Amino acid sequence: MLGAENVETDCLPLTISEDFSSMLRVKPGCYALMGNGVDSVGGCALHNPEYDFNDRILGDGAQYWIQLVKDRLK
Repeated sequence: MLGAENVETDCLPLTISEDFSSMLRVKPGCYALMGNGVDSVGGCALHNPEYDFNDRILGDGAQYWIQLVKDRLK
């Protein structure tokens, strides 16, 4: 959906502290991270005082979830 050139699969492990990890003990799943931008407004980690959500990624994010559901329902 985003094009292979826009997907990074060889990334370093992250130490993410989220409650969602507890749900993975009950149901299989995974994290999918979508970038907010680099070297721009909002190009920093979440929970950072300089964070500014990049509204331009809303369409790609919505399309990702739509495609995921379509693929799952096949």
